[in-house]
Amino acid sequence: MSRKYKGKYIIVWLSNIDSAKTRSKGRKIPLKDAVKSPKLKELVEAENKKENRITKRISF
Repeated sequence: MSRKYKGKYIIVWLSNIDSAKTRSKGRKIPLKDAVKSPKLKELVEAENKKENRITKRISF
């Protein structure tokens, strides 16, 4: 999933925020900030609640 940010795209890989993953298996953020089994739909809903609209090309 990507979102345009100041002329650039930010790509979010769900495995990078998954608390079930270890750092060596791909988690990039601290465990306290990670989410268990993140889903794309949940990420989109969380982003939309912040009133930062994600690209509308994402479909489920």
